Amino acid sequence: MGLYRQPNSYSCGPFALKHALVALGRLADEQAIVKVANPHWWGGTDEVKLARAARAFGCDLPLVRRTDEDRAWYSLTRALDSELPVILCVDDWMHWLTVARHEGGRFVVIDSNEEPVLGVMTWPQLRSRWKYVEPGDPHAYYDLHVVKPRERAPVKARFSVARAQFLRRPENKHLAEHWDEYLGDLMEICRPRSARSTDALSMTEFLRRHQSPFLGCPCNQNPCYLYRKCFRKCIFYLYSIEFHIVPSRTFLNVVPNICFEMF
Repeated sequence: MGLYRQPNSYSCGPFALKHALVALGRLADEQAIVKVANPHWWGGTDEVKLARAARAFGCDLPLVRRTDEDRAWYSLTRALDSELPVILCVDDWMHWLTVARHEGGRFVVIDSNEEPVLGVMTWPQLRSRWKYVEPGDPHAYYDLHVVKPRERAPVKARFSVARAQFLRRPENKHLAEHWDEYLGDLMEICRPRSARSTDALSMTEFLRRHQSPFLGCPCNQNPCYLYRKCFRKCIFYLYSIEFHIVPSRTFLNVVPNICFEMF
């Protein structure tokens, strides 16, 4: 899993759905999605197969078609402002990508055919790829598929332009490739703030207060190794020191009263 390129030319549909599910805080392996969507090596994945796969993972994928540029922009940004990812069919209906965020006239796009897959596009850039014109038809078509979870998602991955640009850096490639693992670990040890939360502490603030165990770590030359070792060391430190809970075989079933932000 993670944010990395698709292995072939016809699996963009399952990858786009996987990225949309990640944005909703749901972890799904692309192979499980491929098994349901059943993309064809020649025809790829159409909207019917993609909607069927979305239903299998607890989401609906309604088709919204616009023939007016302004209405297309409004429908897209309205869904994104509601924290719902949108899957678009682009490049003359030959490719699927996911739009995860709209911010200041720019869009955070997850395109499994690009390297790096996480990118930032302006409206004219996105519009030029999204717009479809049938020969002999005076209308331009803008099809969007809003990924709507059937149950409220308690935690969502909050992509932003700044975070997308951070993950695009070459030195952060390992973090992007293990994004799902990172998200899964956070969801395992944290939970969102609620009305009953007391003394809630964000993960960012926790790491700021207790950064000394991680400074000068000999493994800091390898970001992937650093994540796997030091982040789990952070988890141990969180349970045994901050919350006075000694880790045991069942410690993952004990969730401390802590809220977190996705970065």
